[in-house]
Amino acid sequence: MEGMSRRLPNILLAVTTLAILALTLWPNPDDGNGTPLARAIVDWLYTIGMPTAITFEAVEFTANIVMFVPFGLFLALSLPRWMWPWTVVLGLAFTLLIEFLQAAFLPERFPTVSDLVANTAGALIGGALSLLGGRRRLKGGRPRTARPEPA
Repeated sequence: MEGMSRRLPNILLAVTTLAILALTLWPNPDDGNGTPLARAIVDWLYTIGMPTAITFEAVEFTANIVMFVPFGLFLALSLPRWMWPWTVVLGLAFTLLIEFLQAAFLPERFPTVSDLVANTAGALIGGALSLLGGRRRLKGGRPRTARPEPA
């Protein structure tokens, strides 16, 4: 069972990476005003009371951050704890790859600097969240457990 728990972050990272690739590299009919699904979601949010001062671009920017939080989290959990800052570098590199592929092969998609910023911020937040869990290990590699309080 311990082997599975050690592999779980890697499995979740692979699933998250594939989902991000599918979402960002799927050809979308885009009229420059957002994809029809994204636009429909934002329009629905307006009908249930979201202030119209919150623009489609703000919702899209926030969605990009949220999309990359699991990527940063599972990446950081797959690395030794001291390497968690690499989630920022790798999040940026992954985003650069996506933006390059969109520019090179998907004329209906277009790369933006705001995507770079939002995706990297999401990876940073996810990496930082990995620090909240106690992943301390003893020198022998065994997980450190809390000692029971004396009665």
